[in-house]
Amino acid sequence: MCDRGDTVRVCVPKAEANHWHFQDIDRCIAPLVNALNKSDIYTASCCCGHGEELGHIWLRDGRALIVLPDATKDMITEMVTKPDAAKEKR
Repeated sequence: MCDRGDTVRVCVPKAEANHWHFQDIDRCIAPLVNALNKSDIYTASCCCGHGEELGHIWLRDGRALIVLPDATKDMITEMVTKPDAAKEKR
């Protein structure tokens, strides 16, 4: 996760249809936000969590994506690739 204020400018959709503007986005999730918007999965707001809380990306359709810190990668990978082993650990 990046520090507060460590941002880059990303072109994101405004609330009005077909209007875009540049917004400061947390550097560590900016590539993901950019890729979502370029793929017509439009974002509404986001925050990486800055290591203090879980990050999130709110989508314009009302759904939300949770941004997990790197420390949880192994756990998520194990849950996806070995679901039975992950259940035993809980």
